[in-house]
Amino acid sequence: FALKALFSLASRQLSVIAGSGGTVAGSGSYSHGSLAAITATPAAGYAFSSWSGEGVTQVNSSSTTVTMIKDLALTANFETATHLLTLSATPAQGGSVVGGGSFAHGQVASISAIPATGYSFTGWQGGMTDENASSTSVSMTSPLSVTATFAPLSRTLVLQSSPPDAGTLTGGGTFDHGNDANVTATPAPGYLFLNWSGEGTLDANASATSVNMTADRNLTAHFQAASHVLAVAASPSEGGYVLGGGTFPHGQSTHISAIASTGYVFFEWNGTGISERNASSTTVEVNATQSIVALFERATPLVTLRSLPSGAGTLTGGGVYPYGSSVDLNASPSWGYAFSHWSATGQADHNQTQLSLTVLRDMTLTAHFLHAETNASNHGFVAEAQSLGSSWRESTWFGRFFVSSGSWIYHSSHGWLYPAGNLQGGGAGIWLWSQSLGWHWTSEDVYPFLYTDTVKFSDPAPDASDETSAVFGWFYYHLSSRDPRLFFNYATSEWVRF
Repeated sequence: FALKALFSLASRQLSVIAGSGGTVAGSGSYSHGSLAAITATPAAGYAFSSWSGEGVTQVNSSSTTVTMIKDLALTANFETATHLLTLSATPAQGGSVVGGGSFAHGQVASISAIPATGYSFTGWQGGMTDENASSTSVSMTSPLSVTATFAPLSRTLVLQSSPPDAGTLTGGGTFDHGNDANVTATPAPGYLFLNWSGEGTLDANASATSVNMTADRNLTAHFQAASHVLAVAASPSEGGYVLGGGTFPHGQSTHISAIASTGYVFFEWNGTGISERNASSTTVEVNATQSIVALFERATPLVTLRSLPSGAGTLTGGGVYPYGSSVDLNASPSWGYAFSHWSATGQADHNQTQLSLTVLRDMTLTAHFLHAETNASNHGFVAEAQSLGSSWRESTWFGRFFVSSGSWIYHSSHGWLYPAGNLQGGGAGIWLWSQSLGWHWTSEDVYPFLYTDTVKFSDPAPDASDETSAVFGWFYYHLSSRDPRLFFNYATSEWVRF
């Protein structure tokens, strides 16, 4: 008789118990050695912590297995849940946040947003109690990410000019905090930019610069009235010199003068702002630094000739000449006239028909002519003289003389004479011409005193001067002298003869 022992796998009991804060699954009967699946599910506000008991494959996993080699009793442990509160700021440079961290489920976390300089808090994003308050709270029933938002502060830039209206300013307005504002100062005509005053400028001495807007700004652009250098010069340099240069306020009208050197004349001004370009003394308005040049040219004096009386003779030699030129003048009397002398302002009279002079300025010379009678007997002093016969006459004051059939008379003391001027009566005097004396004048009231333009002396008397140069003025004729005749020259206080 054989006996057979029958065996079967033992049944193992698994008891899964939930600690406070959750539920479990997996309790039951399992074959010996089998793996039983167990699960721990935390209740709201709790978190699975661990398994207590033997045989658990992963004690810290809420879902794991257990090897059933014996009856087992397992406990799922739960704990109050903690949630992570993550805080951030946008933009990152806009500020900082405080209050983040781990909190027990249901705990109220206090959070704050602190704006950086130049920024303001604008709100929270993420489910807090008061999204618009920089300091608020949040109930931690789950992990949260909360963002504090910031915005740049608005900064105002005000620009002004000193003095007012001295320039144009650009760049003022409203700007985000920390931005750079570009500003420019453009001076008005007649002004110069000096500098900026106020805080925040990159370069206070530059008319175009930038301002860092980390605060409200008030900037003043300072200007000053412009002054300009007026340089004056002469061209050519030897042509003259110029007065009036210097430094002047913008817009001032100043006087300038051009003074020509000897031999030059002022021509015109070269430059801008000149009121009268062709006037040697004028004004110029100074609106910028500038150079004014006075232009000179070589002088070309004008020699003007005229006849007195008009038409009494033909004159040659007048015209325009280079400065310093030597000019020959000639006077030819017309029919019925005799040349007397040349005259000009500032010049001694000259009784020769030909005259040489150096032209240094504009000159007007007059050739004087005397009307010549065709018959000497028509002259008043001749007609008044007593007739002695055979064309001889004797004047009570002029003495004895012979009247030719033409225009000449022969005087017993003075030789051949040519009377000129249609004079009526001796009181008015008469002009006479002789080879030795040239033109000379006398009258009944002054004779034997004579006035002569030019005297050419011959051989000197023993006690007389031997001068042969031209002499102008009064002479006294020694009535008793003959061949040679003696004259006292009042200009030299000497006796001369010829």
